Amino acid sequence: MTRFRKSRTMPSNGPNKPVQPPSNAEHEHRWYAKQFDSSSSHVPARPGLYVIGHIQTYRGLEIARKYVYVGKTDNLRRRLREHLPPNEQNVGLRNYLRELTTDARCWYTVFDAADSAQLSSAERALIARINPQFNIVGKQNTQKDETHDE
Repeated sequence: MTRFRKSRTMPSNGPNKPVQPPSNAEHEHRWYAKQFDSSSSHVPARPGLYVIGHIQTYRGLEIARKYVYVGKTDNLRRRLREHLPPNEQNVGLRNYLRELTTDARCWYTVFDAADSAQLSSAERALIARINPQFNIVGKQNTQKDETHDE
């Protein structure tokens, strides 16, 4: 009889269960997954990197993940609450989260407070690797600029 071990790359069902990073990030941090909702009490109030997206399933089997936003913060718990649809400033991300009320997910990893340079570097590398739909890095919001030109 063949025995199968639980793979570390499969998503967990409970809060704060480790999962494989969204992409093969260069740093060796443990990633955690949670449903994206107002219950962030299990998320630490520490510096970290986070990814917002969703999982597509077919008959309970994960078939794809889509990552739409990558961020860094000095307080994961506070920052994830700020991304909730009533508070979200990024219009595209706010609409995405409203449409996926029960399907949105968040993946996060914790950094040491002294690792701010490493945190910034990890964020840039992850954004470059997965090219999330709602990140605007190093760009001006051209829509605002165009509406105020006369």
